[in-house]
Formats: sequence, C-alpha cells, structure tokens
Amino acid sequence: MQKAFKDLLESLTGLRDGVLPSTQAFPPLDTAQIERDLDIERRANESPVGAADDGFDVVEMDILKEIENRARKGNEEYRTRLALYESRIRDATATAELRVEIDAAGRAAISDFELLATNHRNHLLALRREVDGREAEYQQFRVTHHLDRLPRAVGSQLAMKLTLVVFFFMETIVNGMFFAQGSEAGIIGGIMQAAVLSVLNVLPAVAFAMFGIPFLVHRRFVIKTVGVLLLLAYLAWLLALNVLIAHFRDLFIAGSGHVELNVLWQEVVSRPFGLKDAQSWLLACLGILVGLTSVYSASKLDDPYWGYGEIGRNRESTVHRFADRKEECLFELGERRNDAVAAMTDVMHELRRYEYERRLATEGRLNLHADFCSYLEHLGTSYCELVAKYRGRLSRVRAAAGEDPRQFGPMRGPNFLVHPTLSALPEIDGDIRRLAIEKLEYYIKTVNDGFSAHVQDYDVPAHALNRKAEVGNASS
Repeated sequence: MQKAFKDLLESLTGLRDGVLPSTQAFPPLDTAQIERDLDIERRANESPVGAADDGFDVVEMDILKEIENRARKGNEEYRTRLALYESRIRDATATAELRVEIDAAGRAAISDFELLATNHRNHLLALRREVDGREAEYQQFRVTHHLDRLPRAVGSQLAMKLTLVVFFFMETIVNGMFFAQGSEAGIIGGIMQAAVLSVLNVLPAVAFAMFGIPFLVHRRFVIKTVGVLLLLAYLAWLLALNVLIAHFRDLFIAGSGHVELNVLWQEVVSRPFGLKDAQSWLLACLGILVGLTSVYSASKLDDPYWGYGEIGRNRESTVHRFADRKEECLFELGERRNDAVAAMTDVMHELRRYEYERRLATEGRLNLHADFCSYLEHLGTSYCELVAKYRGRLSRVRAAAGEDPRQFGPMRGPNFLVHPTLSALPEIDGDIRRLAIEKLEYYIKTVNDGFSAHVQDYDVPAHALNRKAEVGNASS
C-alpha cells in the first residue's frame, strides 16, 4: 500500500543533492599582490622618456587584462551558482503533476487496505462458521445427554501417562522383592516374573478407566447398567488376580521357585484367603491399591462422559484458532495502516520542508546576485586604483627626468563590468502545495476510519466470549 507514497517520497528527497552556494564566492582582490605580480613600479621607472601620451600603454593593457580575467572567472562562478539556485527553486516548486501523483497514490493505498481487509474477512468468516458449527454440536450434545456441567479440563496427559508408568515399575520392583526370596536368580528373576503380574494388574485398570467408567456415568439406564456390570467384573478380577498372586508367592517360596498349576488351583479354590505368609497378604493389598490408583489416574486422561471431552476439545481448539487468526489479522491490518499513514505523513513533511527550501533558495539567489554586482563594482574600483598608481609613478619619473607631466585621458571602468539582469522566478505554488497537503490529510483520515470500521468485522462471536467466562469461573 505504502509503496506508491514511498516512491513519491524518494523522488522528492532525491532532489536535494549538492550544497548551497557560499556567500564567499567572490573574494576581494589583493591589489598590492597584483601590483607586485605585474611589476608596475619597475615598469613605470623604465618607461621610455618621450613616450606618446595618446592611448593605453602596455602596462595599462596588462592591468585591464588581469581585471578582465577576474571578471570572467567571477561570471562563470556566478552563472554556475545561479543555475544551482534556480534548479533548486524549480525542484522545490509543487506542480499540478504532483497533485495527480498524490491522488493516485492515495487511491492505491485505500484500495490496497480494503483488499487486505476483505481477504482477512473471508478467512475469518470461514473460521467463524466452524466455530458456530462446533458450538451447535457442543450445545446439542449437552441437551441430548442432559449435561449441565462443563467438560473436564484435561491437564497434561503426559503427566498422567508417566504416573501410570511409575505405578507399573513400582509394582514390578516391589513384587520382584517379594518374589526374590524363593527365586534362584535372586531379585532379577523375581522382577522378571513380577513384571508379567504387573501388566495383568495395570492394563485392566487402564482399560476399565477408558471404557468401563464412561458406561458407568452414562445418562441412559441400559448403558449405566452395563457400566455397573463392568465395575463388578473389574473388582472381581482385581480381587481374584491379587489373591492368586498372593497364593502363587506362598507356593513359590515354599517350592523354591517351582509352582505346580493344579496345586495353585486347589489352594485358591479350597481356601482363597488362607495365606501362610504375612508378606503375601501385604503383596495382595499392595496390588489392589495399585490397581485402584491406576484406575483413578487413567480416568483423568479424558472426560468420563463418553465423547464429551473430544467435543469440548474440538470446540476449544476452534475458538482458539479463530482468536489467534483474528489477532494476526488485526496486527497485519494495523501494520498496513501505520505504514501507509507514516508514508503519507513523510510526504506532507517533505512538502512543508520544500516550502522552506524554496524560500531559502530564493533569498540565496538574491544574495548571490547582489554579491556579484558588488564584486563587479569592486573590480572596477581595483582597476582604477591600479591604473592610478601606475600613472602617478609614471608622472613622478617624468618629472624627475625634467619632462612635462604626461597628459592622461579620463579614467573610466572597463565596459565589460556590466551588472547582469536577474530573471523572474516561476509562479508561486502556494495553492498547489496547500491542496496537495489537504489531499494527504484526507487520505490519512480515510485509512484511519477504514481501520476503525474493519475492526468491527473481526469481533469474536458472543458465545465464544461467554465460553471464556465460563472457563474462567470453572477454574476459579
């Protein structure tokens, strides 16, 4: 958007090249030095006696030539610096073409701004429809299943999974220590056997937490009944498994690591709670505790009501994506607005600065002309001064030789020391500059108003804001 104004600004700032001419462009002559360079005194002393009195002699011609050379160099410097001043005055003059360029750049900036806003609006509209769809799905699920609570906010699943892994290894190590007493391989052999038993304890606990509890908390009676049956089945499995493990340990220690299956079965059937070693009781209680704790930890991996957690997470993710995209769009639109306003403001400042530079160059041009005219007058005065010195010396030489004083003609300045005429400046561009600045101010206001209007299109839907409030209240 701001490229057109940046190009315009570069074209304006690129005109200020070079430096302003100095007011010391025409330094005064050192007549004493010129007198020495031309050796006027010696040449007057050596002037032939009885020379003709009419016309200029060689010395006066040399003086005239020296002044003419100085006048020519001064005129070249004057013309060069005058051209620089007039060039800067022309460059700093606002033209009708500048107004056209500003108008075209302003229209391009507004079109670019509107195009970006429309593109953002289309993307946000698609996301907003997705948010509305997820919200309708969420509300319909709540109505269908008579849920008046929010979905459980699932924390770090990694932490819960690590907790289950810790439970598994903890039970494996503890069981291994209990089985190490009767194992020929010591604690290593006990741990290997205990690992198999830990899998049989922890995995069913995780399975019941993921599939049994959702049946148990379901609103429908039939499904809840199935959940109760699954709960009873799991509790029976947990009790039977750990009692079997306790009997297995008793026989494992008694048989020095050898356990027959029929003997184990007879022990469990005939006297299920008749354990011989107190540590076997401890092992059974520990296994039951680990199983129940694993059920609790695994149940935290998701909302207990089947499907409610996934619907809540989909809704949450969609709203977050909408909010993040809205923030990105607002930032991009704000950056585009700021760049355009900054570019137009720079052009305005440049136009105001050119008004000052035009005035400064105009004053410098007048000062240059006055200095050059003064310099020409100074050259004429210096010429008369040098000729007067030469003639005075020449008259004294003749008087000393007993001749009559030479009769000189009237002393006048050279005819080439004529003051130049200063040409008229271009017309004053005050109205054009003022209208250009007004155009820039109009486009700046239009872009700012457009930004304020488009911000309204980026609003988050009301139900998303209500959802954020609900989450905040639930967390508190």
